Amino acid sequence: MATQLRRYEVESYVDRENSQFVWSVSHPGDYDAALAEYNDSPERAAAFEGFISPVTKMHLSMVDSAI
Repeated sequence: MATQLRRYEVESYVDRENSQFVWSVSHPGDYDAALAEYNDSPERAAAFEGFISPVTKMHLSMVDSAI
């Protein structure tokens, strides 16, 4: 399973000490294909319609389980 760690530098909704919002997402198949399908979906476009993003910088990296 592929897991991507996403660390966003943001202006609001944040760990105020570090100005970060951190989360991870996993997918049990072709991660890149699933991400492309998600990014291009009309459902995603509708969900973010009119949303002003507080993200100023994104740090994305693929990670492995430490276990």
